[in-house]
Amino acid sequence: MNDPSALTSLPGVTAPPPFVAMSQLIRGAYGSQLVGLAAKLGIADLLKSGPRSSEDLALAVGADAVALHRVLRGLVLYGVLAEVEGGRFALTPTGELLRTDAPMSLADFAIASHDIAQRSLVDLLEAVKNGVSPFEHAYQKGFFEHLMSERELGERFDRVMTSLSGMVADGLSSLYDFSSARRLVDVGGGRGHFLARILEANPELEGVLVDLPPVLPQAEVYLEAAGVRARCSTVAADFFDEVPPGGDIYLLSWVLHDWDDVRCGRILAACRRAMAGKGRLLVVEQLLPERVEENPAAIVGDLEMLVFLPGRERTLAEYRRLLEEGGFDVTRAVPIPSPFGGVLRSIIEATPRP
Repeated sequence: MNDPSALTSLPGVTAPPPFVAMSQLIRGAYGSQLVGLAAKLGIADLLKSGPRSSEDLALAVGADAVALHRVLRGLVLYGVLAEVEGGRFALTPTGELLRTDAPMSLADFAIASHDIAQRSLVDLLEAVKNGVSPFEHAYQKGFFEHLMSERELGERFDRVMTSLSGMVADGLSSLYDFSSARRLVDVGGGRGHFLARILEANPELEGVLVDLPPVLPQAEVYLEAAGVRARCSTVAADFFDEVPPGGDIYLLSWVLHDWDDVRCGRILAACRRAMAGKGRLLVVEQLLPERVEENPAAIVGDLEMLVFLPGRERTLAEYRRLLEEGGFDVTRAVPIPSPFGGVLRSIIEATPRP
């Protein structure tokens, strides 16, 4: 979404007066709500063949034409739509990302955020005052537990993660040499999106996907569809307690940031026991910068963790401390460039301390 306030950071663009800037921030929720509503109504899919009037769109989605017209003009304000000749509306390049068939569609992300973020954000004050998860306070259950209980939402979140993990996995495969390894153990690998991409890029590598029992049937279906099932086994385990032995490389991708330091310690201890003093551990995470302007995307990611989960994003120094306390020595950290500029994620390589 194009947030008008973001334009103030561009070279040559004059920042608005403080009153205007603050007014834009206060009203920022309108933009995310409008985008989520547009995604739920399928507006972008209806406009992919060309501009249409608000009356025509209202008839197609079963909405009030006057109310929808006002929403569509709001989407123009946020750069999602454009007003064209004849009072019709058309997609902008930004709006194209709400098409469900777009190569990097954000439609599922917009709907999932619309459905759960706003309710959780209402309880953000509770998090700041008492250190509790706003999501858990609002829903009376954990984030992943909720996804498993709400099938449609869980599937939508799964599609979001498939898209994001694909970019990171491709970056990992291009930057990290797996040729000396025979078996890769993906700890907390979910439905197998990340592991499948790595196995596709490394045909001599075998994989082991470790996750809770309810996740594995879906993972097996996905790995079969990806054509790597013959080289990949699945193991039911709780990574707080145990991780299967026998791997040359153990992978924790987007796992540690979900949890507080104590539970991260339990995960790392389980990995350390499984590794028996040999092999490599790869931690793939988004690293917090020392200063906000060095990586604004990581700050946004950390706010998402604050809202949805008990974990947080961390600096490299904080991950180094966690790993050292878990019996590992960090050997290097390799940034994965984002196709949109900046750093997408980082690969932290560590080895078990003898």
